[in-house]
Amino acid sequence: MGLFLIEGTANKRVLIQGVGQELIGSPNLDATNTLSNPSIFLVNSSGEFIADNDNWQDDDATTKSQAMIDAGSYFLADGSTSAALLENLTPGSYTVLLLGVDSKEGIALVEVYELD
Repeated sequence: MGLFLIEGTANKRVLIQGVGQELIGSPNLDATNTLSNPSIFLVNSSGEFIADNDNWQDDDATTKSQAMIDAGSYFLADGSTSAALLENLTPGSYTVLLLGVDSKEGIALVEVYELD
């Protein structure tokens, strides 16, 4: 789970990633037990569902790929089962839940990048 805050009065465009297997080989990280298929869920401070994603390429892969380049984030490869959302959010607090598909467990990373 990760928490983040959008401050100010304007909406912000954010990239949210749930990274699993891409962590293998990361320096200074023992990522031998990575989560093979992370799924992310985004909710607001009232607990209202905003969006979810299982496999990052399931929707708008081209725009998400460009957002990853712009943000300097982990670039998720074609066929990766890591998750990503690209959202325009109003100011407020948000929670990202990262879960393993089929209740699988492992090491994963939640990242949130402001793109504006």
